Amino acid sequence: MDTVKAMEIVTQASADAEVRICRRMEIGSVVQQGDVYAHRVSDDHPRGVPLGTRQVAVGANVGARHVAEGDDVELFAGVELPPGVAVPEWATMEDMLGPVVVARGNWRFAHPEHAHHVLPSGTYQITNQLDFRTRRRVAD
Repeated sequence: MDTVKAMEIVTQASADAEVRICRRMEIGSVVQQGDVYAHRVSDDHPRGVPLGTRQVAVGANVGARHVAEGDDVELFAGVELPPGVAVPEWATMEDMLGPVVVARGNWRFAHPEHAHHVLPSGTYQITNQLDFRTRRRVAD
C-alpha cells in the first residue's frame, strides 16, 4: 500500500471515530484509550522537562498515534506514576510511565483507531498497559 492510500485510510478512520465527552473528571479518575490510560492527577503532580510533542504513546506506527490536541496543551516527561498505581515486580516503571499532559482548557485525547475523548482542563499522567504474557508494554 502506498503512503497516500495509507493516509487516506487513517484520515477516514479518524473522521468516523466516536467522540466521548467528559465534562468533569475528578482527581483519581482514569480514561482508557486502547493501550493507553489518562489518569487525572493533582496539578502539582511531578513532571520532567517539556517534550515539544503532542504524541503521548511511544512509537511511529498508527497504533501509537495517541495524541493530546488542544490550544493550550503541553506535554512533559513523566517522572512518577499516579497515586495508587504500582509497578508489578516483573516490570519497570519505564514500561508503564508516559508523559504528563497539562491542559489549561478542554482537550481532545485523539487516535485514528479508537474513540476520541474530550476531557476537561487539568493535569493528566499517562500510563501504558502492560502485557502479563510478554511482560512488556503493550503496543498497538
